[in-house]
Amino acid sequence: MPVSSPLTNPFRLDSRSLALFRILIAVVVIIDLSTRLSLVQVFLGSGGLPNPEDPTLFPSWLWSVHRLHGGITTAISLLLVQMGVAAAVLVGWRSRQSFIALTLLTLSLHNANPYILDGGDRSLMVMMIWACFLPLGQHWSLDAHQGPAPAAPPTNGVYSLASITLTLQICLIYWVTVSHKSVDHWVIQRDAVWYALNLDHFATRFGAWAARFQPFTSLSSITAYAIQLLAPISVLWPTRIWQVRLGGLMVLATMHLGFIPFLELGLFPWISLTGLVALIPGEFWAVVSRLLPDRPTTQPTTESPCFPSPEPKRYRLLKRISNPLLILLITLALITAVSDRSRPAGLAPDLEPIKALGIHQSWKMFAPLPQPVDYWFELVETGFPSPASPAQERRLLLPGLESFSGPGNPRRQGHRVHTQRWRKFIDNLYSHRHRENLARSYVRHLCLQTEPGEVPGLQQEWDLVRIEEPTGVVGHPASHPVRLPIARFRCR
Repeated sequence: MPVSSPLTNPFRLDSRSLALFRILIAVVVIIDLSTRLSLVQVFLGSGGLPNPEDPTLFPSWLWSVHRLHGGITTAISLLLVQMGVAAAVLVGWRSRQSFIALTLLTLSLHNANPYILDGGDRSLMVMMIWACFLPLGQHWSLDAHQGPAPAAPPTNGVYSLASITLTLQICLIYWVTVSHKSVDHWVIQRDAVWYALNLDHFATRFGAWAARFQPFTSLSSITAYAIQLLAPISVLWPTRIWQVRLGGLMVLATMHLGFIPFLELGLFPWISLTGLVALIPGEFWAVVSRLLPDRPTTQPTTESPCFPSPEPKRYRLLKRISNPLLILLITLALITAVSDRSRPAGLAPDLEPIKALGIHQSWKMFAPLPQPVDYWFELVETGFPSPASPAQERRLLLPGLESFSGPGNPRRQGHRVHTQRWRKFIDNLYSHRHRENLARSYVRHLCLQTEPGEVPGLQQEWDLVRIEEPTGVVGHPASHPVRLPIARFRCR
């Protein structure tokens, strides 16, 4: 094993931390698949959202085995198979093969409908890809119990190109995000968190209440900025003072846990916490072992941090191609990162196929600041053949098509978006560069779901609109809502 040095210490990952990382990844994937099962007919079916036959929305390079079918039964079967593979990763049965299979299936699922993905999905995907090149089954797994006699873990941890990549990836997510943030709003005026908590489609009821306290939102803004900028430095601290690294990880974990009561972010905070677990220093586990002296170690004896000894023949080819393959993926990931930084519109069109590999780097969460407008989406009846008066027009909130007739923001009156997946799709109806195609796809979906006499019905003409309510500034009420039409349609 290589000798420890101040430059390599930050990139040495303990095998027990990697084992816990494997377990939590499996748990997160299983929870995600459970929520997707309830939406499979909407977002994975042949007649679902968006239209899978639209070549603009689903180009040929966007590969996915989840789209190679024509029925809901097949889609559900694939999700159940993926859940079974995640269970194999959870218990550590053939950990390396199972984890690679789970990564490919997760990438296929993401490619099957990229219009419902959020930052947490992208973070999960890149961490899983880099983790495929790391030993994840040396602890707390069936593989470890089936190996030779147990032995203590290596004192200097797992050090490889993959460990360097995973460590830097987690740190760069924070640094790239903070580089996009506006110093003026996060540090000087310190109103960024106030804007975030005034986004009713994100803020929880507790978060909306907390937005009233300006000292709290001001302190939270500068604290969140400072944590994302400074805490990753402790992760890369080049000395053997492991408490510095553990302290930085705990600060980052506290920040993510702090999001949960205030903002509805889906699985994003839990995915971020899972990534931090992989970086827990080995000295922490030594302290835990001293507190639990009767707990045996379940790691087989190893001569290499990446492969058990004696090395199985089936791993020899993987060992030869792993580093070249990893270098290729890292290069492509860096290309997407440079493209994203140099082009305001994001990834260049000729580089878009890289997205199909799951290594697309774009980290702009709440950057440069949370949107200074609140918004929601409605179907508004225009009247057919003559327009209805404002008092008579019918308004239906998306995506649930609940009737709404009162003034003001419906989210403040108890109308909530059903799931994070629906929220992302509805947002893309206005913000995505293919929004016109997505709007046509959604209109098609609405018309297929209704019968004559139902809402939206076949006899009325409707506007699909985005209603924006400018947040204003701290201490001043929101401005009047503005109606921004997206599409006008009538089911035929």
